[in-house]
Amino acid sequence: MCSGGDGIDVVLPVDAFQEEYYRTGTYPAVPVVPPRRPWTLLNWLFWALLLLYPLFKLLINMINSGSSLTLASFAFVIVIASVGVRWMIAVTEINKGSTYGNNDNKQKQK
Repeated sequence: MCSGGDGIDVVLPVDAFQEEYYRTGTYPAVPVVPPRRPWTLLNWLFWALLLLYPLFKLLINMINSGSSLTLASFAFVIVIASVGVRWMIAVTEINKGSTYGNNDNKQKQK
């Protein structure tokens, strides 16, 4: 609850933090660095092994089959997947985003 009723006593400290950040590039408090936990690494390793083992087994079986059509088809699917992922990442780049609300852009247009 705000003590003043208008919320100014809540906004002023936040503005002071923001101004300090704009001026110095850091916040005035001591940075908190959480300890490293092994669970994220163990989780990643578990899922990587669980999913990559069958994929590598499939790849080895495809190579051993000796069919050039099968290998070409597999390579084509991998290339298409890679291009698709790169395209989806490119769509989310900031420089391709909207200029809505960009005050600098509004001043340049005048």
